[in-house]
Amino acid sequence: MMADWNERFQRVLEMGESTLAAANLKYKLLARLSVDFVEIAKTYGKVIISEHLLPDSKKTIKPLSLGEAWCQCVLSTFNADG
Repeated sequence: MMADWNERFQRVLEMGESTLAAANLKYKLLARLSVDFVEIAKTYGKVIISEHLLPDSKKTIKPLSLGEAWCQCVLSTFNADG
């Protein structure tokens, strides 16, 4: 299932903060979203980096163009030259 990070982020940002409970929920959801995003980015980043020397046909995550790959709506760029 593809995550739409921007849609989730915008939905949480639109939540009200009129009460302490509402504000608390909003910021808990923002924190959860950021943790989820970082975990997905780390997971896919590890795969992309570990497979960077493989031919494209053998890569788990196929590059879109030179040095880029989309994973769960996260754009990763990898520069082998440092």
